[in-house]
Parts: sequence; structure tokens; C-alpha cells
Amino acid sequence: MHLSTLIPSLKLPLVVLGDLHDTFSTPFLLAISNTVVSLITSIQTVKSNRDECIRLLEHLHAILGAIIKAHIESETPGELAPAVLTDIGQFAQTLHKIHTFITIHVEGNKIRNLFRQNEINTLRKECRAGLNLAMDAFKIQQTAQLTQDVGAMDATMREMHSQLLELISNVSDDSESDTFSAPRFQTRYTSPSQPMPSSKSPTTAHLRSPSSAAPKIFHGRDDELNHIISILRTDPPRIAILGAGGMGKSSLAKAVLHHPEVAAKFEHRFFVVCDSVKNSVELAGAIAAHLGLNQGRDLRKAVLKHLARIQKGPCLLMLDNFETPWEPLESRDEVEEFLSKLTELNIGTLVTMRGAQRPANVHWSRPFLAPLRPLTNDAARKTFSDIADDLHDSEEVDRLLGLTDNMPLAVDLIAHLVDFEGCANILRRWDSERTALLSQGQDRRSSLDFSVSMSLSSPRIMALTGATALLSLLAVLPDGVSQVELVQPKFPIRDPLACTAALLSTSLAYYDSKHRLKALVPIREYMQKYHPPTREMIVPLRKHFHLIVDLFDKFFGLESMHTCVAQLSANWGNIHNILSLELLRAGNAEIEEVITAAIWINSFSRMSGRSSFLLMEQIAGVMPRPVNHKLEALYAREMLNASFQKPLADPEGLIAEGISHSKYDDPRQQARFYTAVGAYYSVHATNTTAAMYHFSQALNISKAAQDNHMRACTLNHMSNALWNLGNYAEAQKTASDAQKYAVLSADFHEQVRALRNDAVIATSLGNYAHAVDALARAKEFLGLCGMLGGTSDNLITANKAEVHLLKSEYGEALALNLATLEASGAEKDPISFAFGKLNVACIGVVIDVPAVELVRDLDAADALFRSIGYLDGLMYCDMVRADIQLREGALDDARYAAHFVK
Repeated sequence: MHLSTLIPSLKLPLVVLGDLHDTFSTPFLLAISNTVVSLITSIQTVKSNRDECIRLLEHLHAILGAIIKAHIESETPGELAPAVLTDIGQFAQTLHKIHTFITIHVEGNKIRNLFRQNEINTLRKECRAGLNLAMDAFKIQQTAQLTQDVGAMDATMREMHSQLLELISNVSDDSESDTFSAPRFQTRYTSPSQPMPSSKSPTTAHLRSPSSAAPKIFHGRDDELNHIISILRTDPPRIAILGAGGMGKSSLAKAVLHHPEVAAKFEHRFFVVCDSVKNSVELAGAIAAHLGLNQGRDLRKAVLKHLARIQKGPCLLMLDNFETPWEPLESRDEVEEFLSKLTELNIGTLVTMRGAQRPANVHWSRPFLAPLRPLTNDAARKTFSDIADDLHDSEEVDRLLGLTDNMPLAVDLIAHLVDFEGCANILRRWDSERTALLSQGQDRRSSLDFSVSMSLSSPRIMALTGATALLSLLAVLPDGVSQVELVQPKFPIRDPLACTAALLSTSLAYYDSKHRLKALVPIREYMQKYHPPTREMIVPLRKHFHLIVDLFDKFFGLESMHTCVAQLSANWGNIHNILSLELLRAGNAEIEEVITAAIWINSFSRMSGRSSFLLMEQIAGVMPRPVNHKLEALYAREMLNASFQKPLADPEGLIAEGISHSKYDDPRQQARFYTAVGAYYSVHATNTTAAMYHFSQALNISKAAQDNHMRACTLNHMSNALWNLGNYAEAQKTASDAQKYAVLSADFHEQVRALRNDAVIATSLGNYAHAVDALARAKEFLGLCGMLGGTSDNLITANKAEVHLLKSEYGEALALNLATLEASGAEKDPISFAFGKLNVACIGVVIDVPAVELVRDLDAADALFRSIGYLDGLMYCDMVRADIQLREGALDDARYAAHFVK
């Protein structure tokens, strides 16, 4: 195919891929799109082996079309099965190899010098094999694209684009104009050239969302509603809606959210559901998702800063089911502290909570809203009639409502039963089942329990044996399930779609704004108490979630972590609940698989900034006996890697045990363990000799196994350690080798690390032009895989600032370091933030910034370095302190500081 045909054929697929990424955040699409754009540019400047390079691109249009088609045909809009995502990830890896192969043949490109001819030939064969694998996976015939002209291909793609726009339209809200926030899909747009509106603006979120939409049936809460509206007229309002489960707290909050006076006053309104939130960090993450903020390790300060900026809007923040993060005693203080800081921002705050106790440390608006009571008889009857109509016998309705105690949820459930079966039949069933229900031990929530029991014994539920089982599964899945998950071959419920319809028709379940099937909290609690899911039902779900976690472990370095977070976040609470249950009751036959999955999810949690160690704490007490060496080594490695966030009590003991276990493992895992040990010694213990020894062990194992990925990873660590020793020549050669093996393994993450190492070494040698060039190439690779804006990007910016500083270009250096501070944040990226503070102080010494300001920056850097155990960082801080004291004329103090550093 000629380039004049090839290049135009790819333009529209790239537009559609961009739409898919912006709308659904499908993993790997950004990496694929960016790489294809780069290939279009590079292929036009290829001088040698041009025909072979073009042949590698001939089938791109067909493969991109197949990926787009998979989205259109998915049962759940924009959500793909793990097997399909694996195929897309493998294709993205192949594209990266093709990018390398073509780049090698661009005249004047320096990367060619890294490779021997036999390595280039091997790379070409891997590119061709990867393309064939993609063609087979997506069922594309080898001649499919070559027989079409550009016009036919363009027509096919435009038809798919039209279908995609319809898909997006179906998950968007074209009619409502309320300006409250919820995580959402992008809205539809009308032409390929028109950019899609940002999903990050809270004032443009137009949703028809069951989780935050105005209640369609709402009676008996006029007094409470008017009370809240009157408080919202004051500044700043701080309101708690309290009451028992099923009392209608969320419905009241939604009625407030959509009240005309509230809509007129509050330009920004956010309704945040806290069902699966466990602590203040996760609470901040949930709020950040509604604000459109990027994911990070700890977003509490980022959320406070963002809300402070928009408070002139003004802003109303609603936290629904706030008791979930507040109730555990071990995290209550930090949750109350974060809530207190939120309420100090001069924004409106409203929380809904079960019980009658308000969180402490908040100046709640007075007069307090009393805890919600059951509905009046009149309001309960109106609610009943709106659901089941008013054609039923009045006496029978009164008897049924008497059974509900006028609890709103119970009234709702009973009314739906009557709507299907009639009053008389429900009353007969009550007469026959009453004793059995009472014998289960009724408490103050007996009416609610009765209503759920009656709903479960409805003919609609009883006719499907899997309906109750599905509800029992939902009881331990706070994030619900999607249709894709429901129709997975190994989903443990027979006829799940019919069971879903039965649960929806009886109001035992509902769809949220992302079309995930969920059960309300009171129903989940009831099911966990009386109908907990069996282990036979849990295991298939755990295996399904294991596949999702494995997907991102397999392709780490290919795609940006924020996309991984987006894919897993929909099941975050589910995964933790399932793994926690399995760790408690899994038999030895499967404990290895359960522990492995728990360690992987902790690793992903750590890398994506969620930093939860609850599963690791559970693992310590359930390790199988006799000893499972593979598991013990995996556990030790994760504890070492997590030592930045969770310092180790006995690192030497852990390392010794891990080494004794790792020799029984496969070569890659052995190499990964030795690399983790080397990194620990290099960063935390500043024992370069021990670090280099363990890196060498890892490298020898990787060489023997011909594992290019691990060779690149280990060589990058070694290069950094050699640079710390001042062995610049060997460090630069090692960085070059690392880049070579990272290229061969299609790992952009390691390529970026290698280029950064090369730049740092060149800076130390005074070769600033080479350093700037290496950093520019590193930035380019970050863009190709969608990693701009994260830790690696911040480090590149810091490295550029260092070059400017050494060239005495203080203004440029200061501006770049301030940009790093703005982009990172102490919670989101502590290492980048700490170095940013350190570098600002270092520049300030030269440009005569007052000492008090410099000390303040150094104290902030010192505290962060100390919190993560980075000893070199503490030494750098002391060096700058000595410079400050020398500048200020405090020679004795400067000598002492210099002696201490030495």
C-alpha cells in the first residue's frame, strides 16, 4: 500500500479512538493513538528499508476498526472483557516495537547505534508476529484491508463513528440541565473536528443518574425540607441528615439538591456517595472523582485546594451514607478532621448518616435537624398509592402499611409487591410466614426485615432460583456489577439477566449512573445477616477480579496508571471485600491464588496512590503451612517495595527470609526480588555495596533467562547507583544498555527511566546539551504512552531545572521547580514535591531569598524525606542548610553542618 493511501486511511480511526478514550477511558487506547500519530510522522522520513516499514503499517486500519467495533458491540457501553483488553494490550506492545523498528530506519536517529543487525532482524520478526497475533485475535483476514480503497474504508469508519456517537448519546443526558456533579461519560458532539467537552468541569455534568437524580416519589418530608432550605440561606450551612437505615435520608438530600432555590444559589453542587469509602484518603478520592481531579496517593489537600478555589461559586457538597467512612473507630479521628477542614472552606456541607450522632469537630448549623422519623400515615399512603395505584381495598392497605411502621423503604418494597400480587395475597402470605419471620430474631428494624423477606418470597423472585443468590452477591459488592460482569461465562448465577430483571422489578436492586447493578445499604446488610453468599458463589468472582488485576500487572509500563485506576476503580470496594472474605475462609487448596491476588492488588494500590495495607496485614496471619516459598518471596518483595509508604520494622530479617525463599521461584520473580532488595539498600540504607551486589545477582538471572524487561529494570537501578558512586562512565554505559533492553521489550516506562539516568549523568559531566536532548526524548516517550503529568514527568521537569541551575539560569530553574511543586503535591507525589522544595531553597541561597523562607522550604523537604526514609534526601537538606548558614555569616554553624554531612 502506498503512503498516499495509508496515511489518509488512519486519520478518522484516530479521531474515533480519541472519542473512545475521552468517553470510556479504555486502557491502552491513548498509548495506541499517540503511537500511531508518531508513526505517521516517522514513516514519511524513513530512508532505509522503507518498503518493509510501510508493510508493517498496512493492516493498522483494520485492527483499529476491530477495536472500535468491540466497543460498539459490548453489552455494557464502553466496557470490555479482560480477554479483549489483553488482546488490545498485546497489540499496543506490538505497536511500540513497530515504532522502534521504524525509528531505527529514520535517517540520523541515534537509537540505531544501540542495536546490532541481528537484533534489528529479531525485532522485525517480533513486529510481524505481533501483527499476525492481532489479526487472529480480532478475526481479520490478511487481505481484508488491501482490497479496499480509501473511500470504502472511510465510509466503513464513518458508519462506525456514527454508531459510536449514538452509543455515547445513550449514556449521556440530553434533557436535564442541572449543574450537579457525578462521575460521568462525555456528552455527544457532532463532528470529528469538534473537540469533546471536558468531563472535568463540575458545572457541565448533565446526568440522568439514579444515584443523584431527584426522587420521583417524595411525600411527608416538607417540614424537614423547609428546615434545610432555611439553613442553606445562611453562610456557611453545615447540615447532618440523621436517622435509621431505610428512613429516606438520601431521598431527602436529593430533594434538597434539586430544589429550585438551592439550584439558584449554588452554582456548584456535588453529590458524593460514600458506600464503599473506608477512610479519609478514600473519601478524598471519591470527592476528587466528582471534581474531575487526577488520581493520586492522597488527595485530601488537592480536594481542599480545589474546593477553596471554587467556593466563590458558591458550592454545596453532599456526602451520602457518610457513616461508612466515619463509623470505624480506627479511622474516625482522621475522617472527622478531614470533614472539619472541608466545612472550614466556607462552602455548604450536607451529610447523610445512619444513627443519631453527628461527627465531632464541626460547627453544625442550628437549630439541628432532628433524626428522621417514619412517615405520617397520610404520607405513607400517598407513597403507596403512587407505586401501587389507589384501587386497592382501603382496610387492606391500612393493614399492610401497619406492618411497615411507615418506614419509607419498607413502604416502597411492600407497595411494589402489592402492585404485582395484590393486597389480599400479600396479607395471606404474611399470615402464613409471620411466625417464621419472628423466630429469626426481630429487632427494632423488624418492619424493614419483614419487607425484604416478603420481597424475597415474591413469585417473581421465587420463580428464579438465582435471584436471591444474585442479591446475596450484591450484598458483598458495594460497587455493584456491570452487565459485562453479569454475562461472563463463569459468573456464578444462572440466567443472571432474568434475575436482574426480577430484582429491579421488586426494587431490591437498582442501576446506578454507570449502569452497574447495586443493592441499597439496608438490603445489603439484611442479606449479609440472613442470606450471605456461599463460597461457591464468591470464588468465580474472585477469579474474575484476579484476571483484571493480572491484566495491568502484565502490561505495566505500557500504559499510564491513571487509566489502570479508572478500569479498576469501578470494582475497588468489591475486590477488597471479596479478597478479605477469601483470606478469612479460603482452604489451603486455593490460599496461594488468594494471597497472590491480594498482594497484586496491594501493589497496584501502592502504585496508583491508594496506599491501603489492610490486605497485607491479613495475609501475615494466613500464610500456608508447610511453607510456600513462592508466596513468602512474593510477600517479602511487596513489603520491600512498599517501604516508602510503610517503613519496615526488621528489614534485614525480611531480606534474609526473602532470599532464602526466592531461590525456589522462577527466574523473573527471583530477579525482581533481588532488584527490590538492591533498591531498598540504595534508597533507604545508602549501602551502595550491598545494592550493587543484589543488582548484579538480578542481572545475572535476567541474562540467563533472556528476560529483556528485567534486564532493563535492573540496569536502570544499577545506573543510578553507579552515578551515586561517582562512576559516571560506567553509569552512562549501563543507562545505554538499559535503554536498549527497554526498547526490545516495548517498555516505555523503563525507556524513560534510562533516558533520565542518561540525562542526570550527562548533567554531572557538564554535557548540558546531551542532557536536554535525552530529557526531550524521555518526554516524547511519556507522551506516547499517556504518562504526561505524573511522577516521571515531574522528575523530568526537575532534571531540566537542574541543568538551568548549573548554567546559572536561576529564573528558568526556579520557574521549573515551582511548576514541579504545583504539579506534584506532598500527598500525591511526595518524592517530587520534596526535591522541588529542596531545589527552591538551593536556588534561593544564590538569589538572596530571606533565610526564614529557605528554612521553611527545607523543613518541608526534610519532613517528607524523613517520612519515607530517604537518607540521601536528608543529607542534601543538611548541605543546603550549611550553605544558608555560610551565606548568613554563621561560620561555626556552617562548619558543624558540613562536618555532620561528611
